Amino acid sequence: MADDTIVRAHIRRALAAQATEQDVLRRLTKAFRLLQAERCAPGGARDEDLTAAEYYFFARQAVASNAVSLKQMLLMVAENDTLQHASQRIGPGGTPLASCDDAPSQDSIGWGVAGAMLGETDRQIYLPGSTPPPFKPAFMGARL
Repeated sequence: MADDTIVRAHIRRALAAQATEQDVLRRLTKAFRLLQAERCAPGGARDEDLTAAEYYFFARQAVASNAVSLKQMLLMVAENDTLQHASQRIGPGGTPLASCDDAPSQDSIGWGVAGAMLGETDRQIYLPGSTPPPFKPAFMGARL
């Protein structure tokens, strides 16, 4: 079970590490990549708190940057195997990340939903007037 206090600490730490990035959407993506790299390092895939924080940023940055719509992300989060597949597929160079093969927990899925919801708010603030894309089946192989 993920500890929400620790998950929030990972989220704050990842954002703080990107404090010099002026573009908020890039900052979110860099925070996601940082946590993704940590989780895919030896032993990281077993850290449920780190996994939850990574899923939060995966969903938040994908929705905020308009890579996918909120609806599609919520569907992806609900289908946890799909979310796991997507997070593996958007590793460096689009190469599957073998150390990230654990299925997400219910807590991680909840953090993914929270990230998607905040990502929609971010999209409306930082990409005003943008229209979320239609459902993108090809997103599963995307390199964000």
